[in-house]
Amino acid sequence: MNNFLFEYKKGSFVGLLDNAIGMLVCNSLLLEEPNLCVLEKKGDIGLFFGDSEEWGTITPLPKLKKEDIVIVVDVASGPQYKGMDFTLENISGFKPDRIEELKESLEWESFKLRTKVWDGNPNDEDESWKWKELGQKVISFIIPIENGTKDTGWHVADCTITVEKVIKAKQGLKRLINYLL
Repeated sequence: MNNFLFEYKKGSFVGLLDNAIGMLVCNSLLLEEPNLCVLEKKGDIGLFFGDSEEWGTITPLPKLKKEDIVIVVDVASGPQYKGMDFTLENISGFKPDRIEELKESLEWESFKLRTKVWDGNPNDEDESWKWKELGQKVISFIIPIENGTKDTGWHVADCTITVEKVIKAKQGLKRLINYLL
C-alpha cells in the first residue's frame, strides 16, 4: 500500500497502477458483495494488503492453514495479455484437471483468460512465489494494464486501464473465489 499518483479521467485509471488496481478490485468486490462480507466475518476468506512488495519483500505475512488457498491479485502488461480480461498465473498446488475445469468454467461465462502453471521463470516472479515456497496452494490473478510508453513496462506513473476492464476483472475475481470455495 504505497502512495503513488493515481487518477481517473476520460473513462480510464491512470498512474502507477501496481498495486492500486488490485486494491481497487479487491475493495470494491468486498464492498459490493454482501456474501463475501459474511464469508470474511466467518473466517472463510481473508484479505491481506502487503506494504513492501515493490521493495522486494512481502512481510509480515498472515498465518494460514495448510488447506488455505492464496489468490495473489496483481497487474502486469505485455503482449501475452492482449485481448485477455485477466490471467491465472504461477498456479501451484492444484491438479491439472482442476485448473482446466476452472478455465473452462470461466470461459463458459465469457471471460477471456489464459492459465499458466508455475514453472520457475524469473520473468513471472511475484508474491505467489513466496506463498509457493511456504507450501500454500496459490494462483496469481493478473489484471492486464497498458504500459505508459512502449518501452517502460508497468512500473511507471502513466499506465492505464479502462473502467470496463476493471469491472470485468472484478467480476472474474468474484467468479474465481466462488469456484474455489
